[in-house]
Amino acid sequence: MDAVSNQYFQIDFLTGNIQLLQKLDYELIKEFTFNVMVNDKGSPKLYSRSLAHVTIYVVNVNDCPPIFEMQEMNATLYLPSYEGIGVLKVTATDMDKDINNKIRYDIVEGNLNNTFQIDNSTGMITTRNINTLVPCYTLHIRASDGIFSTISQVEIHTAVINETGFQFQKKRYKFSSVENSSKIVVVGVVTTIGTFLDENVEYKILNPTNLFEIGKTSGAIKTTGVIFDRESVDVYTLIIEAMSILYNNNQPYLRRATTLVDVSILDTNDNCPIFVNLPYYSTVSLEDTKGSVIMKVKAIDLDSYENGEVRYEMKRGNGELFKVDRKTGDIILRQKIENDNKKYELVVAAYDNALTPCSSEVTVTIKIVDRSMPVFNKQFYFGRVKEDVELFSALSVNIQAESPLERNLIYTISNEDFFEIDYRTGMLYVVNTLDFEMQKSHELIVRATDIVSGVFAEVTLSIGVEDANDCYPHIETDNYNITLPENL
Repeated sequence: MDAVSNQYFQIDFLTGNIQLLQKLDYELIKEFTFNVMVNDKGSPKLYSRSLAHVTIYVVNVNDCPPIFEMQEMNATLYLPSYEGIGVLKVTATDMDKDINNKIRYDIVEGNLNNTFQIDNSTGMITTRNINTLVPCYTLHIRASDGIFSTISQVEIHTAVINETGFQFQKKRYKFSSVENSSKIVVVGVVTTIGTFLDENVEYKILNPTNLFEIGKTSGAIKTTGVIFDRESVDVYTLIIEAMSILYNNNQPYLRRATTLVDVSILDTNDNCPIFVNLPYYSTVSLEDTKGSVIMKVKAIDLDSYENGEVRYEMKRGNGELFKVDRKTGDIILRQKIENDNKKYELVVAAYDNALTPCSSEVTVTIKIVDRSMPVFNKQFYFGRVKEDVELFSALSVNIQAESPLERNLIYTISNEDFFEIDYRTGMLYVVNTLDFEMQKSHELIVRATDIVSGVFAEVTLSIGVEDANDCYPHIETDNYNITLPENL
């Protein structure tokens, strides 16, 4: 072994076992590499013709606490102040970064009236409650890796700069930028008035952001290339500070001004209309007259202004019988229906009013009924049943239909091997063994028929089969053959 490895390991000359002599430290040495030679006890001794190359990798464990770059820090909060202003950023590092690169920061003491808050991930301290401020705060900041923690102290002093002649040209600026663009552009420039000819004014964004930057001496605010999404945030408010240092009788004094900048995000047509309250299913009676409103479709668009305005058109279907109102989405009957027991499917499109419109489509199902057609109390039925349910057990699904003429109805279901229905009550029963592993759901068509006119109505019933513990584990192969050398 080399000299370093000899300090940490020794090898038993009889068994070849490698033994640890002292505690390892991943942060000092991450791996050891050495060679091992073997000889017999004969006379003369015979040595192996080749060496065994041994590499020992040290596994990192969390045994180091985070360390602050500075144990004590100071900052000044100038007044007047705003909520969300960045005051100071604390930073801690952890030697165990290979296994634990996440450090959490918390304010554990000294935060009177919750004046400040800290970003748990970045360590940025910002203002939170500025209604009641005191001259000085002593914050204790904890950095923790989940097991070990360290405390640092931050002193924040408040100060007032009385300067009436130095101010921004506007109390509040309004600029704009376009969403969905990664291009870096200047959105606007802020300027101060009341400055001297040779005064060096520096600008700064006080509330932390990765979306905007400001020219240190120019006051030009530009984007950083991060893409905006107007549907998520439509206005960003920046707090801008202008500060300079002048001298009076060789004594420096500060001049400071603040302003607010609202950056509105302009909309692009990046959202298509979305239909709501789906599905669309309705009935129309043979007695309904021309101009009757059958139902209403509705779509919303998350864009703004023209990009978010929606109009409707009939794309496919029976245009001679139905039409859709362009503005309201009402489905209107064009003429009186003659045939009963018929179903129509219309395709309605919703467009926005952008220069290049975006659209979406939806299917509208309309069933023609007459006065004697039974009416179910639901458009769809759902039920669930365990796969190990006893045969001839009733399902907990209440299927009910009524005759508008108060006639008797009979119930039937489509070809189905697992369920039967009581033709008088509509109660469903399990009549065959269910198997979740073979079929997880069953779709039935339930029909209610008027016994006088023969007119019927149908509805879909979806039955989900729930799993039961009815399968034994099994070994995939009955025989396993393994061959081992004798010199292992």
